Amino acid sequence: MLKKLIVMIRLKQYSLLYTLLLTVVFTACSTDDNNINYKVSYTLQDLEVIHNGDSTSWNLEAHYNNYNSKSLNSDNACFIDEKYTFLEDGAVNVISGDVNCFADDTQTENTIVTYIFNEDNESVYIQYAKNAELDEVTKSIFFSLQLVELEENLMIFAAGDRDNYGKALVFRR
Repeated sequence: MLKKLIVMIRLKQYSLLYTLLLTVVFTACSTDDNNINYKVSYTLQDLEVIHNGDSTSWNLEAHYNNYNSKSLNSDNACFIDEKYTFLEDGAVNVISGDVNCFADDTQTENTIVTYIFNEDNESVYIQYAKNAELDEVTKSIFFSLQLVELEENLMIFAAGDRDNYGKALVFRR
């Protein structure tokens, strides 16, 4: 009887130890693996991926209000409709598409996009401005986002913290 009691106590101890070990293993896993391409520090050499030494065309795949939940911006269609060419000097040539971001399709939209490399903190930002005028009324959209992921065929500018991007532009080649 005493032997059975000792065996049961040991089994409970092993069971508790096993549960504790599993808890540590699963909670110690880092979410860093989810964004292995996350980076906010860049060099001039990294910028070659953006402009290829002269100019490179990129397609805007999506304009998100919230990247993590994949919630598209209500103006997504008019943003992805445009053609973007990133130049070495930081300018971005934008050719407007057929979809207008503003309610009246008779308005002429003006889109100005630039990207800026801040050598002091080695960060890259995109500045996006879009406006349209109808009679005496001007409608505008303006925002700035930081480059957080850069690969040969992928570029993500976003606001927010790692693993918690809010507004984001996702470009692909």
